[in-house]
Amino acid sequence: MDGGSQANPKVKVFVKDSNGCIAEFEVMAKKDLTKPTLAASTVDYDCGGNGTFTVTPTAPGGATYTYEYSLDGGVRQAPNLGNAMRYTGLAGRATPYLIKVYYTEPATESVNQLYNETFADMEDLDESDGAPTGVGSAKTTGILSAGVHVVTKQLPATPTTYRSLAGTGRYYAIHTAPSDNRLYVKDIQNVVPRAKATVKFKYVNLGNDANTAASVPLRVTLQVTNPGGSGTTAFVRTLPAAAQGGTWQSGEVTLRIWKASTSTPSSA
Repeated sequence: MDGGSQANPKVKVFVKDSNGCIAEFEVMAKKDLTKPTLAASTVDYDCGGNGTFTVTPTAPGGATYTYEYSLDGGVRQAPNLGNAMRYTGLAGRATPYLIKVYYTEPATESVNQLYNETFADMEDLDESDGAPTGVGSAKTTGILSAGVHVVTKQLPATPTTYRSLAGTGRYYAIHTAPSDNRLYVKDIQNVVPRAKATVKFKYVNLGNDANTAASVPLRVTLQVTNPGGSGTTAFVRTLPAAAQGGTWQSGEVTLRIWKASTSTPSSA
């Protein structure tokens, strides 16, 4: 490993295989951020006792952050007053409101996800980033139907269609469209040649036992663009079927990428 500093976090990583061949990669070394300071304005109350105030962050000298805000553990929201968040019309109550501020430093260089690729952000109850094109979101109703997906803690029971099943937290549920049986799609950038790609997840069949649809195996496909853009190569693994009425199963597949280049995007 060579290089890296606060001013220039790029480092070079050298990897030697069993044949003594050395590959060189330039990656970003992520660094800890200094917390911004926060200031809250005086609360202004209207005649009904509802309060209005503003939370304003200040990044440390020389730094630029982007922010998100969460009220009482709710969904993260973008600031509505520059980098600040102005809350209006909050009802008066005996217990204080809890406001969390999330901050990050915008990347000036693309980060090479050499070691780990993060899939859907389950803290976001809006929409998953992995729903196939053409699949809608059931965020508003929380009710699953054909051709839509939802991120939920427990799917509402629909006696003739779906089971109401809880997970260990929020999970991604989807009922595919008739013309497309893909469940989840994720683009992975900067694929490393000859490296193993491991995918781990849990899965369950949410179909009600009254349904006539058969239990089918689950297939994981890593589709890689060939060097020069001449077509694609698919790496496929199949997992045991998710049986109707069954419990959560753990799935893990490992694929080795032989034909990708370091700048090749892949779809999993």
